[in-house]
Amino acid sequence: MTTNAVTLELPDIRVAKIATAESLSGLSQIEYHLGYLASSPDRIFIRLYKNSGNGKFNTNWLALADIEKALAKVPADESFTADAFTPLFLHRSVNSRYFTIACLLDAGLLRRSEEGYVRHTPTELWAELQALIQAGTHLQSTSMPQGAGHIAVKAAKVSTEVKKSPKKTAVPMKSVVPTKTAATTHHA
Repeated sequence: MTTNAVTLELPDIRVAKIATAESLSGLSQIEYHLGYLASSPDRIFIRLYKNSGNGKFNTNWLALADIEKALAKVPADESFTADAFTPLFLHRSVNSRYFTIACLLDAGLLRRSEEGYVRHTPTELWAELQALIQAGTHLQSTSMPQGAGHIAVKAAKVSTEVKKSPKKTAVPMKSVVPTKTAATTHHA
């Protein structure tokens, strides 16, 4: 029996702002969080947190830089549709794409256009986030509700901050719980 241990270091993302957006359909309210990486406060993230309706979605943090990469082929002043976000949500609930767009609209990072959406730079939001980050804001949310509206966060999905450490002992786990560090064991 061979044991390979992989330790996943989850990024320390701090919640700077909690807000609520209306879904694109207008049928539910979505709570979302804007956060920043504690070790690199200029890296801003968004995550969907709660949905007042029944639509399932992914609650992983999404870097705004990754959104910009997904939109790289779209000229800055041109419109795009929700399809431009498809690479961000592969193998995830299709609702995640549309709920994220609703939250980006609410935050002022996107605006509606006749053909879809356009990027927008909300100077008020950036000023507010900078003040919250400089103050070391780290808001605590209520515990994540179970059931409809959520797909469990999988630590294995965190790709930008994964560190492998074969020297550490791993504990076999049946499910991954979002904590500071999660370990998995593979048997061959």
